[in-house]
Amino acid sequence: MVRFEVLDTTRLVEEDTGRSYSLGSGGYLLAYLMLHAPEHVERRKCAKDLYPEEDYEISGNRLRVALTRFKKMVGEALIIGRADLALDVSQINVDYVELKKRIQASADLIDPSDELEALTAILPQLGKPLLPDISELWVRHWQEEWRAETKRVLKRLAHLANEAGNWQLISDAYQTALKLELNDVELWKSYLRSLTTIDELDRGIRDFKAASKLEEFNWGSSLVEELKQYIAELKTGQFDVANRWTDSQLIHLGRLLARAIEDTPKDAASFFMTPGATREFARDPSTYVQFLYDLVATDEVMGEIEQDMRLLIIDAEGLRYNWKAVIDQTDNLLAQEMELPRRARTFFGRSFAFFQGRDFESAVTMIQESAAIYRGLDDYVKTMNCQAVEGSFRWHMGEYEKALAMYAEVRKALLLQDNPLAWANYAINWANTCTVYIILGDWKNALMATNEVFTALGSEPNENMLAMFHTLAGLTYIANDEIQKGTDLLVDGLKRSFRRGSSREQQIGLEWAAGALFFRGYVAESNSVLDWVENWRKETQHERSVAEKHYADRIKRESGRIKSVKLDPSEDNKRVIGYVINLLRKSESRQGVA
Repeated sequence: MVRFEVLDTTRLVEEDTGRSYSLGSGGYLLAYLMLHAPEHVERRKCAKDLYPEEDYEISGNRLRVALTRFKKMVGEALIIGRADLALDVSQINVDYVELKKRIQASADLIDPSDELEALTAILPQLGKPLLPDISELWVRHWQEEWRAETKRVLKRLAHLANEAGNWQLISDAYQTALKLELNDVELWKSYLRSLTTIDELDRGIRDFKAASKLEEFNWGSSLVEELKQYIAELKTGQFDVANRWTDSQLIHLGRLLARAIEDTPKDAASFFMTPGATREFARDPSTYVQFLYDLVATDEVMGEIEQDMRLLIIDAEGLRYNWKAVIDQTDNLLAQEMELPRRARTFFGRSFAFFQGRDFESAVTMIQESAAIYRGLDDYVKTMNCQAVEGSFRWHMGEYEKALAMYAEVRKALLLQDNPLAWANYAINWANTCTVYIILGDWKNALMATNEVFTALGSEPNENMLAMFHTLAGLTYIANDEIQKGTDLLVDGLKRSFRRGSSREQQIGLEWAAGALFFRGYVAESNSVLDWVENWRKETQHERSVAEKHYADRIKRESGRIKSVKLDPSEDNKRVIGYVINLLRKSESRQGVA
């Protein structure tokens, strides 16, 4: 088989013998068709793009000569039609195509350590430019796209390496970007932060000063100033627990937080009350909740500070769907004297615990208790927020029309406000509305609601809701024949839910994914996933509500008598999510729906 290399060079290699052929300008044809694969290209367009200064009589003849030459070299991979041409990249190994497949495969891995390992393996290839010896107009678009993709992957690699504490790998990513003249502020920050951690910030400052003098880096004044400010923050000891924390440092603070809780617990408690810490909590509640338990166990954290820490534990355990822990914490708080706002928050958290424990009547009672306190405090916003939550409890109980009416009333109230919290709640409201439409099988209105969520989320989405919402949106788009968009969202949502460590989120995400598999013709597999999730739900005491049973039963009912594919109930969730992601990717190539 022949190998076509287009990264760092342009040549054909016989894989059996290792013999290589430098292609010269004639190789432009193969490169052109490879970049357009699997699409067919009209002969005239191909000739015009490759030989723009020639008339068709001359360019057409040059094209025929090149086709004859390369047909002998690549055989059936080169498809020569009467009016069009194509290159079948499944019959020829192309380093660029193979690398893009590996990038996609790494993106679908749900475990960050697996993804980091996969990206580390391809880092040497990322340092190679696409078709560097070709500068014609037709290739520039593809080269710029590849540079943008390379930058995105390097940033992802640096992010994962940061989380893993692999400072050398961050440096390797930075050096690759430097080689390719890819200038990016986030890559610079990752690099500088990694050097700070190993006490070598001075080396990073020297690199920064040297790079800022290079013309090809196209340094904008705002970018330079931003990095200068960042360096100043690092030099002044931002890793000292007594100082103000920056959001970008939060993911690296586990070791320091443990020390701070032991040495200065009140300072650590104050840190956990900051907005930045709260955001990080939402991203990874499983990691940070243990720090809170350690805090409330100390003798120095008492009174209102202890109550605030316990309220944060309630939030974190709620995100993890650990409802029994929430009940324990609310029991503790309700036995204490508390100010009314804290008592309202306690009832609010307790309502979700009863909901997750499938005691819907108690959940409704608790959320109404919370709403009554907020109403007495003239806090209209939080009163309406409680109503939105009650709406969610109602549709789970099968009261769909009542839930939709409650949501609509809350949306009207939210539109009268103009602040980030209101827009976040507006987005959550539409996401819940979308869920009701999905349960009812109303896919047109589900799509409308999904689009409303994306509009409300804007450019700074609430990290807390992305895992759940992306799986929800993915199913909605697939049901409305937007296959690639829906698949990408579903895969992203499943990965996020796994990384957040919430069994409940993973179960719901897999059920939405099962619906997507049903629509894409994987009916037996869809039923198998639903059965596996039902077994997992019983183990974790997250059994389906009336509405969730309605959804699952409808898919199974519409599946008819199709024989089921059995998933082993003992299979772990990581493997099942990986299995589902693989099926979703395969389904992208299927035509139509079941």
